[in-house]
Amino acid sequence: MELRDDAGHIWRMAPYARRGWGSRGCGRRVAIYLFRTTSLSRSQDRSAPSAAAYRSGERLRDDVRRETYNYSYREDVVHKEIVLPAALSKSVPEWAQDRQRLWNAAEAAEKRRDSQVVREYLVSLPHELTAEGRQALAQRLAHEIAERHRVAVDLTVHLPRPRGDIRNHHAHLLATTREATPTGLGRKSDFEVNNRDRAARGLGPGRAELLALRARWATLANEALKAEGLSVRIDARTLREQGITRKPQATLPAAIYELERSGIRTVLGDKIARSDKVKFPPGLRQEEAVRDSPQARQARARENWLRYRERQSEQTKQGESAKPREVARDAKHETKTIERVPADYDLTE
Repeated sequence: MELRDDAGHIWRMAPYARRGWGSRGCGRRVAIYLFRTTSLSRSQDRSAPSAAAYRSGERLRDDVRRETYNYSYREDVVHKEIVLPAALSKSVPEWAQDRQRLWNAAEAAEKRRDSQVVREYLVSLPHELTAEGRQALAQRLAHEIAERHRVAVDLTVHLPRPRGDIRNHHAHLLATTREATPTGLGRKSDFEVNNRDRAARGLGPGRAELLALRARWATLANEALKAEGLSVRIDARTLREQGITRKPQATLPAAIYELERSGIRTVLGDKIARSDKVKFPPGLRQEEAVRDSPQARQARARENWLRYRERQSEQTKQGESAKPREVARDAKHETKTIERVPADYDLTE
């Protein structure tokens, strides 16, 4: 995802900031590019019905774990559907049309404790497109993945979150790791097997398949942009491959971004701001806060600590037990850090 402050500086935020995106120094307008794929494995304590429920905004039950996941309160899911290979279009099996049955079947098909149950594709839909154009683009990608790997694809299109970037239209595509057949889930798909098994099937390395999918997504998105008469384009290539000599822009990890957005100042955020000389986007920090001195931070920390002590004293008088506290001294920065204090006390504000 990309944010621009009042001075025109661009900030790229993980997990949406990926390689190949940029507009300065390339001589043309470039839209946001994101194509990321990850696998959900049992070794990570991940559940296919849980992932599907969260992304689709539904209430689903995991028959293996005997747990129910309810995300029906979500309001940012604007489209969802299950896409199957064309070979199943004449007689679509009932188990593949129901989201709960589909993902419980995916769980039941795996026997190993470290099995990869789901393959997820996350793509950023160009915000320049209309709502209909974004949905059609996501559907086209889902159909191509289903045909290419002969798998079932659970497609969900999401709107930007209220507190996030208003341009962050994106789609989640959850694909089965096994091929979808009329009788159930069969062998592992071509994308899930190792290079040795791929060679036995007459296929190239897995990395080549991933790069091909990335390039194909850029082609599909650019065709959609062109169809609506837009001049912006996306590019799956790295900056070096595009012939752009500038350095990649700074990336702020998602966890750090959430802390900064909630008003909690972090050491890593300070380091990025100083080393890369990057301005934080509006709503995170003011420019003068980045240049704040350690002495000023220490003074604010002391003031907040005193306010906390005062409040704790009042609670003790009311019969409430005080929470244990630990005060440690950071010898490197010569500042005090306080652990296990209430979350509403920001020690750096």
